[in-house]
Amino acid sequence: MRTIILFICLLISGLAVYPATGNLKAYLYYCTFNNPEKGPFIETYITIIGNSAVFVKNGNGKLQASVEITIIFSKEDKVVDFRKYVLKSPEIEDNAVEFPNFIDQQRISLACGDYKIDLKATDQNGDKKVFEYHNTVDINYSKENIEFSGIELVESCKPSVEQNILSKCGYDLVPYVSDFFPENIEVITFYCELYNTGKVLKNDEMFLLRYLIESSETEKPMSEFMKFQRQKAENVNVLIGKMSIKELPSGNYNLVIEARNRDNQLLTVKKMFFQRSNPGYSVKMEDISALKVEGSFISLTTNRDSLKEYIKCLYPISDIKEIEFGDNLLKLGDTKLMQQFIINFWSNKNPADPAGAWMAYKIKVNAVNKNYSVQIKKGYETDRGRVYLQYGPPNSITTSDHEPNNYPYEVWQYYHIGDQSNCKFIFYNPELVGNEYWLLHSDVKGEISDKNWQLTLAKRTRSPSDILIEGADPNSSQLNNFGNHSFDNFKNPK
Repeated sequence: MRTIILFICLLISGLAVYPATGNLKAYLYYCTFNNPEKGPFIETYITIIGNSAVFVKNGNGKLQASVEITIIFSKEDKVVDFRKYVLKSPEIEDNAVEFPNFIDQQRISLACGDYKIDLKATDQNGDKKVFEYHNTVDINYSKENIEFSGIELVESCKPSVEQNILSKCGYDLVPYVSDFFPENIEVITFYCELYNTGKVLKNDEMFLLRYLIESSETEKPMSEFMKFQRQKAENVNVLIGKMSIKELPSGNYNLVIEARNRDNQLLTVKKMFFQRSNPGYSVKMEDISALKVEGSFISLTTNRDSLKEYIKCLYPISDIKEIEFGDNLLKLGDTKLMQQFIINFWSNKNPADPAGAWMAYKIKVNAVNKNYSVQIKKGYETDRGRVYLQYGPPNSITTSDHEPNNYPYEVWQYYHIGDQSNCKFIFYNPELVGNEYWLLHSDVKGEISDKNWQLTLAKRTRSPSDILIEGADPNSSQLNNFGNHSFDNFKNPK
């Protein structure tokens, strides 16, 4: 699990400090593993973004930043592990222009179970403003079943010379503590362990490890980003994978790792979400220009405006590459190219029956347009329409239009989305009129996530500063507003 953390940092007047503008920024990531002899453990990785920290001169006359970290693991309201320490940056010269990032890694043994993670961080050179982060983690390893550890993204990897905190299974691994890969990073590297193949398969039996990249929206594997390794069954198998992402377009993706037996039967699978920014890579028109239109399901549609509408309504289920390509086609307005794009799109989505897939989708688009269209937008262009088309109809919708301090809102619940369960979206109508509800917050990977969503929802009659003074944590408890049920409705939709 990985999340961007923002630490609020105010400068102390009177100190010889070297402040960065804006908030102190960091990345937190944690990953679980299992030692067959000693049991499960969790590793936490924190990277402080150096240019956002406050540096002061230390006793050596060098500049250095200091952040106090507190991590608590609790189970059923009982503290299981407690860590409090000061994380210091490298020392740098006082004429430095840029300040280096600094990383911390902790390794904590925890028995199988559900745990709450509480993290606090204080920039010691700021004014003691403390950031709090809360989440849960499920550690559940079997002694008999084949299963993967967590997936650790790696910045660098080399064989261990001497055992240290970065060492695992004979390698020193420097973690890459982010799920975002900018254009300048051309390779994704990861470390993962697989347990119990030696117990389930025959001794020394060969099996296949396959790792690939798929679109997080469609969960469709990208064949050009796929690799294989063959290994012998052991109690612990180690996979260190590398894959070029130089030509991976901007978008949201899953890194997928599979274990398959010699009959190609799937034994277990693990997925990890990541984002890619690669504006320099674009799809070329000639990639679809050879497709035959005559006799296809779209051949009778020749009206340019209709074809443009058909392309735009595909965006809720398109990846970034397809959206950019579609935008270019809308500007060109070439009828045949637009037809070819639609043929290619649905042939990729459903090679066996592209025409049937298109017709089924059109029915959904018509329903979304009927229910969610507003004066200047078609239903598929609204947030609710996009979510409906991307994930399907929700399993439940909780609507609240009359809470005294909140804007009108809806909570949508999905029992399952991909490998996530109990997924929720909250939409709200800050204009109080009309039928358009904007997406405010969701716990689904890749969607808008705002831990202060309750504050925004309550801006109708009160300011966020008024609510914050009351001391409520809007991400873990109900704000104390008369008639407010938003937190309960989000946590327990009806």
